[in-house]
Amino acid sequence: MSQIIVHIGNIGETFNVKQIIGKTLIAKARVNVRSSANMTNDSNILYRSEIGDIIGIVSSWVQKGNQLWWEFEPDNKYSYRYCLHSSGSFDVKSLKEQGALTPKQEEEKKKAEEKSDSSFWDTLFGGSGSGSGMKTLKTVGIIAAVLIVVNSVSNLIPKRK
Repeated sequence: MSQIIVHIGNIGETFNVKQIIGKTLIAKARVNVRSSANMTNDSNILYRSEIGDIIGIVSSWVQKGNQLWWEFEPDNKYSYRYCLHSSGSFDVKSLKEQGALTPKQEEEKKKAEEKSDSSFWDTLFGGSGSGSGMKTLKTVGIIAAVLIVVNSVSNLIPKRK
């Protein structure tokens, strides 16, 4: 499944749509909020948000043709509501503060997690590079010695009859 990347700010900030789910969108421009993901007429406009207004928490997205719509969680006043995505309409700083990552940041995070996952085993077994075989041999020797000691100690403990 391909990733859908959207421009949020005017400065070329892009995000995978999955990074926006669960985040609160704040208007950076006037945004029409609608009862359905449909622009055929204005009868489905619930209200127009003003700059700085909290539009809502994104629950999903809908793609209709080349248009992407954000779907918002129901609140006390409205059930699901929608707004058309438009670059520059939403506060990028707010999204970043909520933990949204750009594709580049996602890749860097993934690489850092992979590196930290492997660093324990690299430390224990020597990883790659010169001398790693000797370090692995030493580690195996230490583990074998510990197992021998544990086995010997357990043989000293009297067995119940």
